[in-house]
Amino acid sequence: MTTDIAIPQSGADLVAFGAPSDALARLGEWVEAAGHAHRLVAPLVGTAFIPDAYKPKVDPRATPEEKAEARATAIANATAAVLQGITLGLDPMTALQQIYVVHGRPGMYAKIKVALLQSKGHEVWTEDLTDTRAVVAGRRRGSQQIERITVTMDQARKAGWTRNDNYAKTPQDMLWARAAGRVCDRVAPDALMGIASVEEIQDTIAAPESGARTVKPPRRAAAAIPAAPEEPPLDDEPVAAEPQPQAPEPAEPITTAQQRKLHALLRERDLTDREAGLAQISLILGRDVESTKDLSKADAMSVIDTLMAAPETAEPELDGEQ
Repeated sequence: MTTDIAIPQSGADLVAFGAPSDALARLGEWVEAAGHAHRLVAPLVGTAFIPDAYKPKVDPRATPEEKAEARATAIANATAAVLQGITLGLDPMTALQQIYVVHGRPGMYAKIKVALLQSKGHEVWTEDLTDTRAVVAGRRRGSQQIERITVTMDQARKAGWTRNDNYAKTPQDMLWARAAGRVCDRVAPDALMGIASVEEIQDTIAAPESGARTVKPPRRAAAAIPAAPEEPPLDDEPVAAEPQPQAPEPAEPITTAQQRKLHALLRERDLTDREAGLAQISLILGRDVESTKDLSKADAMSVIDTLMAAPETAEPELDGEQ
């Protein structure tokens, strides 16, 4: 059985199907391509060549059925990444290495977006790059119009992006990535099919909606309203007992295996500082977390899944890049 992928038409033609008969034919091509992609990635999801984002996420105490379900989900995600890559003109392995889903949105790192545009004859180059400013420009193939984007650290602070630790660790890389990603989106949006930059998605998650953390004021107690006097029950009328509210069952605490996995993921992402690690966990859960011991089992699973699905920002090779 062949593992060649039948590739439907890619590029701007994918925006609209046209006539219904044409649409059905195109959908048939995609179904066939999905089948080929599924067979291609199934034996690969457990190998070292596949990023953690596309490997099965299994709790150490999972049952065989849960493990099988996790593997099926991983294969489906990898299949979708390969199909997304087809629309962008990427081969399957490159798509699996470069396309990630961050909080429900597929994205590519700015560096691969630049490479993709340059492979199609468009131009993208860096004009200025410091720890406080990045200026990136680009030009569409055959056009004389230059698109130029400047991103400064002041802009990043105002937008709330600097909650992302990478702006402190590698400021040039992050500023360049935001500027380069925007240039690519303007120069050749048809080549990128609207896919976002991973750095843009991560910054959107890091930035609070209003630019500052919102603290809800305490609720005021409702004004007491005197109740009407109750009539005494008749001698032969039974008095119904009022139902007593049941206390909610306590959440199952984080397991020892989850503690080890969580701390290992934080170390892999260079979040060894306790405050930095807790800040990242608090950001994922949307509430303050003072210790990983306070997490429930469900909290831990959510944080672990998010950290595994959002890999570290790749370092773009900037020197001499045009």
